[in-house]
Amino acid sequence: MSAPTATPALASPVAARRRGACPSLAAPMETGDGLIARLAPAGGRLTPAMLAGLAAAADRFGNGTVEITARASLQVRGLTEASAGAFAAAVADLAVPLAEGVPTLASPLAGEDDTADADPRRLLARLAAAIDAAGLAARLGPKVSIVVEAGGRVRLDAAAADVRLAAEGGRWRLGLAGDRAAATWFQALDEEAAAVATVAVLGRIAAAGRAARARDLLSAPPSLPAALGDPIAGAPPRANDGRSAGAAWLGAFALAGGSAFGAALPFGHIAAADLAAYAAAAVTAEAILLAPRHGLIATGLDAAATARLAAACRALDLAADAADPRLDFSACPGAPGCASGYLPARALAAAVAEAARPLLDAGGTVHLSGCAKGCAHPAAAALTLVGGAAGVGLVHHGPASAAPAETVGPDGLLAAVRRHAAELAAEMTAGDRRS
Repeated sequence: MSAPTATPALASPVAARRRGACPSLAAPMETGDGLIARLAPAGGRLTPAMLAGLAAAADRFGNGTVEITARASLQVRGLTEASAGAFAAAVADLAVPLAEGVPTLASPLAGEDDTADADPRRLLARLAAAIDAAGLAARLGPKVSIVVEAGGRVRLDAAAADVRLAAEGGRWRLGLAGDRAAATWFQALDEEAAAVATVAVLGRIAAAGRAARARDLLSAPPSLPAALGDPIAGAPPRANDGRSAGAAWLGAFALAGGSAFGAALPFGHIAAADLAAYAAAAVTAEAILLAPRHGLIATGLDAAATARLAAACRALDLAADAADPRLDFSACPGAPGCASGYLPARALAAAVAEAARPLLDAGGTVHLSGCAKGCAHPAAAALTLVGGAAGVGLVHHGPASAAPAETVGPDGLLAAVRRHAAELAAEMTAGDRRS
């Protein structure tokens, strides 16, 4: 990773954007580099031919940049008013199955991962049917979501949600409003009761209006369904913590149905031509799964296909090793790609990651955000860099919206990153020694 010859100046946003707005295939969202469309394949599952077709459509109708989000959706940038409809038609022609209803995130390896604590597929189907029967999707805001945690190779700890369901001893523990660490957790329920309680919570949110979220129920406890009982301190334990890790889906691994190979997009984006090259290398895969943390997992591979895909990922500079420090670095597009961005985050990502290497090597996380919305990583990071009208804020152990420890101009950014990263890395190392 090499630094640019000069640090780009801070931009002035074209217009303020609200994090409550969500782009979709049917309703692309305007941003700094045109329209952006987001699609979530059902179960995160595509065929190699579908992925190749999406890459070709992104190149033809957009600006050639494709993103896989932290929540495993696929985004295409640079569409125009004239081309957005043609892109949607191309997706329809590819027969890509799209997820419907309330956004629900689960491991794309559900049912195939023998390191998981549970198989969540029956619960997911029960939830989808109950939510549909209650007509909730149309009454809830677009950001209201569910996470179903079954453990295993793909961890969803950092994915915030209004309702979380975590496998615990054959039951499902329900949590509200946050990621795994921040959520307020309640008692474990059997599968049927967990689905009923989830629908009840969503119903209470819907009754409070489309702007409401689960946190609003927590601020008024009488609004909570009685079936939840009293809050329980701490997140539920994991049955198989010793057998899997959060990035255990990277590289080659075995599944119940055969071999798989996982890789992540550094900084969350890839050129459409490179995505097409990946799809060509994975042409014999049974499926390509979109994974949280900007991932692609090819399943149903034989030994020769695994070797071929591993070589392609190396050539494309994708991350296929859990030790790759880029996995712990989040960056949004920033200016000029995002109309809200003050900071050209994507242009600076490689240089900032290099400057922050001591912190990344120590296991710390870094988030580079074009503005205080923090879309790429809403949770806290060890070091968060935030573009603003006054300069770049450097936040310790907080999200982009937190107060910075220091604010610097663009010319002093990389030097400040090196200084703060070294300080935080030293704190982490000292903490490890004490423990």
